[in-house]
Amino acid sequence: MRKSFIVLAGLAFLAGPVFMASSASADCEGMREFTGKIQKFKKSGKKAGFVLDNNQGDKVKFQRAEKVAVVDTRAGEKKAESWDDLKNGLWVGACWKFTDNPRLAYEVTIHEEPQDSASDD
Repeated sequence: MRKSFIVLAGLAFLAGPVFMASSASADCEGMREFTGKIQKFKKSGKKAGFVLDNNQGDKVKFQRAEKVAVVDTRAGEKKAESWDDLKNGLWVGACWKFTDNPRLAYEVTIHEEPQDSASDD
């Protein structure tokens, strides 16, 4: 009995930081994230949204959620603060729930465009 308790305590001690670190470092806590370049952006209307292209052959369509948080992490540029500041060509990450049908963008994080994809234009 004592030996199994020691083994379980050791496993909990080793596995605990792994679970804490993964949940604390997630930008889209409880959601999934897809990152790519905005294409076919539609600012308003019932089907407002965009298509993200990750330059690896994946294109994913997102529609605007009722409330969308926009976070701009770019340095030295005018910061985007709302959905209306988004535009085609921005490199963004969209947070969405796996159960959404259609996919809804709840948080959009604007990133610096990766160096290798900047030369593709």
